[in-house]
Order: sequence, then structure tokens, then C-alpha cells
Amino acid sequence: MDPALEVTPDFSAHMQLSDGVRLHYELFHPRDMSCSKGKVLVVMGAFACKDHFGSAARHLADNGYEVLMYDHRGVVKSGPPRMEQQTSAMLAADAVALLDGVWGCSTPVHVYGASMGGMVAQQLALLLLPQGRLVSLGLAVTCRGLQPLGGLLGPLIKPQLLRPLLQAWYWDSKPALVRRLMRLVLDRGLLDSLHPSGEKYEEVYFRQWSKTFEQWWTFGSGDHTTGACHACVVLTHYLSERQISVLRDSGVPILCQLSTRDHLIPPAMQFELADKLHAKTVTFPTGHMGMLPWAHRFHSMLLEHFAAGAALRQLQQSQAARDWRVSKAVVAAQAGKSLLSLQLSDSPLHSRASSSSSSSSGQYIGTAAASSCTASGELALYCSDADSSLAESASTDDLAVDVSEWSERPGAKKNESPGVVSPEPAVAAAAAAAVALKKQMCSVLEPAAATN
Repeated sequence: MDPALEVTPDFSAHMQLSDGVRLHYELFHPRDMSCSKGKVLVVMGAFACKDHFGSAARHLADNGYEVLMYDHRGVVKSGPPRMEQQTSAMLAADAVALLDGVWGCSTPVHVYGASMGGMVAQQLALLLLPQGRLVSLGLAVTCRGLQPLGGLLGPLIKPQLLRPLLQAWYWDSKPALVRRLMRLVLDRGLLDSLHPSGEKYEEVYFRQWSKTFEQWWTFGSGDHTTGACHACVVLTHYLSERQISVLRDSGVPILCQLSTRDHLIPPAMQFELADKLHAKTVTFPTGHMGMLPWAHRFHSMLLEHFAAGAALRQLQQSQAARDWRVSKAVVAAQAGKSLLSLQLSDSPLHSRASSSSSSSSGQYIGTAAASSCTASGELALYCSDADSSLAESASTDDLAVDVSEWSERPGAKKNESPGVVSPEPAVAAAAAAAVALKKQMCSVLEPAAATN
């Protein structure tokens, strides 16, 4: 993220795909692999190599995550360029093959994609969901795409036709081209502001991008073929309403990072995607690139998002979820918070509550507006409904726990959450929430059952 910071991965190699393409990838490892919090796949945007995300990958690794980054087919170290009709689905299939080859075909992963990489990540998520491998989905400065172009325009979206247009745009000298690129993807306000070194960001970016131009950008080495292929990906990608429903209703946490001064992907299109996915949104007053002044917030939101996804998965697989027959557990955004919602069906408590409820939906649903940490570090739940009305609404409301800050909260003590041995605060909080929910339902429904 910092243009002046060069990062060395812990491992790098090539993997050959079935069609002969060799993808170059890099791995960043946590200091203690035995305490890994999960695996993260980063999908890069158009025209750019993975090095742009290097410092952020190192930060994630320093906080316990294994990070896999790679160059798309034809990009820099995954070359040579190939004149072919690429699509977001095609690049998503490449990503699945890479995941299978590096981490195995059943490993759960967090997926994060930016710009065109966000479009590929949408398609990748649709491939991983049926396999139960998607832990969370992060999308940055991206959109659902354009309505498919028909008639006379559709056949014009060919790399052979787009390549001359890109070549004409990038005709200038290297210094002039770097300046033009910076003005396109970076906000003017950022360029005029001061880097911590005391220089203007414009000079910091210019010096670093001039130094790494050939290694970080496809067109830096005169490769306009791959750029034309990427333009086809962006112009043909479209997430249909059905696909949106699949992602939205999957229950997998979705985070959308939006740039409000983006000249490439209109902010309105970014907000539209986030709204349709019911995603948690984080906005940055910057351009298509240039998150450095907000690095702490950027990193914190990613860590929080990954923690919520891991906690949700842990809860879904916990003994408490099996004992209480949790039929559905999802994390979704509501009023700026990440809410964990649980639905319990066919539980002993539901069968006892059903006689006092007019609904027969087979779901016990209570309502909790938020969760908080007490001074002693215990996870506390409180209900938006009064106890007297909770039993009456037992089959009509959702139980929702605010997990917006799980990554920063201390976990419950081990003796308060039997069977929990993980030091991960989010996982401990999820288990504590399940235990607290069990106690809460017992306290509310026992009196109701006694009067029947």
C-alpha cells in the first residue's frame, strides 16, 4: 500500500494450469504457522501485478493470516501475454486451480478482490460457495458490471480491437505516462498532501512508480495485449440478480470498501453493489487507488471482517450449534454494524414455546440488538424486546449479535465457554454468544413452559 515500501514474500513459485499458462504466486506466512487464523486469497485488478498489495499482505501475515497473492495470466511474471478473450469467470477458474494446487481442494479461504479483481472475486465466490470453502468475501472499488451489450456493440468487445486503443492512450514518454496514470487513479487531494517523510505524495508515488513501472504494470513493459484482455473482462462482467441473491443469501460476511472520488469505477456503481449484497460498507475519500493515509482503518476493517467470518464458521461447526440445532447462522450489515443472526429449528425449547406462539415456522427466534464487553471481559447480550414479550415473539424475530468489533474484544474465559481453547477473540466470543443464548432461552422459556 505504501509506494515507498518494498516487501519480500516468504515463498514464491509458478504453477502451471491445464492450458499451459504458468501463474506466478507469492505466500506470506504468519510468524507462528501453528497459530494461523486462516487463509486469505488476494485477487488483483486490471493491468497491475500483485506487488501493489505487498505491504497490506505483510500486515495481514503479521496479524496471523496466511496470504496468497498471484499475477493474472499474462501479467508480468505470469507471462507471456496471450491474445485471448478473457472473462471474469475464466480468471475465477484460474484462481480455483491455484487454490487447489497451493492449499488443497477443500481448504476454506477468505477471498479479497479489488477493482477488476473484485469482479473476479464475485465469480470465484460463486464457485467456492457450493464447496463450503468461502469464509468471507471482501470487495474493494468494484461493481456488478455493465448490462450485457447486444446488437452492434457486443461483437466489438474483442482484445484485437481494443488493443490499438490502449496502445494509443499509452503512447507517451515514461515520465509523462506515470504522471497521467497517477492523475487517473489517485485523488488530487492525496497527491497534494504530505507523506510522513515530509514530501508530497505526488513525488513519492512518482519516484516509486517510475522505478517499478516495468515490473508493476503490464503496459510498463509495452504489453498492451494483456491490457486489452483485461478491458474485455471489465466490459463483459455482469453479476445477475440471481447471482446477487446467491451471494447475499449465503450468509457469508461480505465487506465492500468504496472510494468516493473514484474516476474509473463510479462511486454510485460501487454503492449499488454493496446495497444489493447487503454488505458492510466502508468508504474512503480517495480515488481508485491510494489508501495509504487511511492504512490503519483499511487494515483494521479487513482484520475485523476476517475475524467475523472465522467466528461465524466456528460457530456453525461448534457443539453448541449442534446441540441447539442452529439451522442458519449469518453475518450481515445493518445500520453500520455487522450482525450475527441465528435461527434455531426443531430444538427442545422451540417445541415447548410453540404452544404459546401462534407461529409454527419451526424456528425459535429471539432478538438481541447488540453485544458488548463488560469490564470483566465477559460477553454480554441484551435483548431489544422485554423478557415478558420475548416468548410471544419467539417464532417471528431474529436473534442478532453485533460483531462489528469482535477482532478487538477480549474473549470469554475458558470456564465460561466449555470446550473453547482458541485464543482468537472472535471465536471465543462466538462460543460465548452461543452459551449466553442457551442460558437466555432457558430463563425465558422455562417460566412459559411451567404455566402450560
